[in-house]
Amino acid sequence: MELIDGYGSLKFAVDLIDEETKQSLREKIELHDSFMNYIYENEGYI
Repeated sequence: MELIDGYGSLKFAVDLIDEETKQSLREKIELHDSFMNYIYENEGYI
């Protein structure tokens, strides 16, 4: 997930595309941050 969000260093671009909408999952959110927020909320940290 970090590599997709750009936190890592790849020599090529990586993206996730929603199969139904054909839109990038990276467009309006940072996946890594959203995932961490999900973990915090569901594990009782927030």
